[in-house]
Amino acid sequence: MSFEALKTKVAVIGAGHAGIEAAAGVRLGEKEYYRRGSIALLECSAAEKYSTDFFAVGKGKAGECSSGDAVTSMTDGQGHFLALISDGMGSGEEAHEVSQLTSELLVELLRAGVRRQTALHVVNHLIKSRAVECSATVDLFDFDLITGEAVFYKCGAAPS
Repeated sequence: MSFEALKTKVAVIGAGHAGIEAAAGVRLGEKEYYRRGSIALLECSAAEKYSTDFFAVGKGKAGECSSGDAVTSMTDGQGHFLALISDGMGSGEEAHEVSQLTSELLVELLRAGVRRQTALHVVNHLIKSRAVECSATVDLFDFDLITGEAVFYKCGAAPS
C-alpha cells in the first residue's frame, strides 16, 4: 500500500462516522461501538437516503365488479422499494384472480430473497403450468432507497 493510500485510510478512520460517510458517499445509519480484544470497532450500515409514497386505485371495466389488475408495493429489507402491477388477461373475476395470484407469488418470492429475474421466471412457469389457460403481465419497479437508482423489470408486458 502506498503512503498516500495509508494516509487516506488513517484520515478516514480518524474522522470517525462523518469521515466514513464522506469517503463512502452515503449517509450511515445507527452506529454501534464494540471491542474485539484490543481493537475498538465501529459498525454501521448505509442509511436510506430516499423515501417513497405509494397508492393505487383500481376500477373494473363497465359492468364488472373488479379490475383484472393487481397492484402492490413492499420494501425488501435490503434498502429497496418494490412496486408491481400485474395485469390478468381478459377482464372481471378470472383476470383478477390470475393477476392477484401472480402478484402474491411474486411478493412471497421477493420477500424470501429470491433474485428479481429468478422470481419472475418462477412465477411465469407456475402460471403457464396451470390446467386452465391464463396469463398475466408483470411490471416490476425496483427503487434503491440508498443510491436512488431504479430498475424496471417486465414480464409479458409491452415496453414502458
